Amino acid sequence: GTLDILIGRVSAENDKADLRYEVVTDEPVCAVCRPGHPLLTSNPLRLEDTLSYTWIVPPSGSVLRHRFDLMFQELNLQQPTNSVETGSLLFVTKMMQQSDMVSVMSTDVSRYYANHGMLCILPLVLPCEMQPYGFITRRDRLLSPASSVVLRALKAAATTSYGKQFDTL
Repeated sequence: GTLDILIGRVSAENDKADLRYEVVTDEPVCAVCRPGHPLLTSNPLRLEDTLSYTWIVPPSGSVLRHRFDLMFQELNLQQPTNSVETGSLLFVTKMMQQSDMVSVMSTDVSRYYANHGMLCILPLVLPCEMQPYGFITRRDRLLSPASSVVLRALKAAATTSYGKQFDTL
C-alpha cells in the first residue's frame, strides 16, 4: 500500500491477486562492444566466438544474469570463464571503451549508447530475453487523482514509444 504505480515485472513467486498488470513491452537483450572491436568484423558471428573475450555481466541474482546464464546452459555452451560483475552502466561503458570486453544489456539501452557512438551492438542474435515489464497498480484501491494523471501520462508515453494501446482510467 506504499506505492500507487510501479513500472516493473511481476515474477511467478509474487502474489498477483491484488495487482493489476498491464504489459508495456518485451525487453530483448543484445551483446555490445566498443566501436572498432575485432568481433564486429566476424561474419557470421557466433556466440562461441565471444567466449575468448571478457564479459561484463550483471550481478548474480539479477533477472538478466539469470537469463544470461540459462542461455549458455540451454545452448550447451561453457559459461564465459573470464567475467566481471557489475550493475553500473557507467562502469560498463567506461571499461568497454578502454578494452575488448563485451557485455549484455537491454536492446533499448544499447541503442541509446550506440546512437551516441559509445558502444556497438554486435551482429549476434542472443536467445535470451527478459520478461515483459508493465504498469502495476492495486486492484483493491482507487488511484488518487494525481496518480491517475501520472499513469495516463505514462501510458501516453508508452503508446508513443511502443505503439501499444492501453485501457484508459
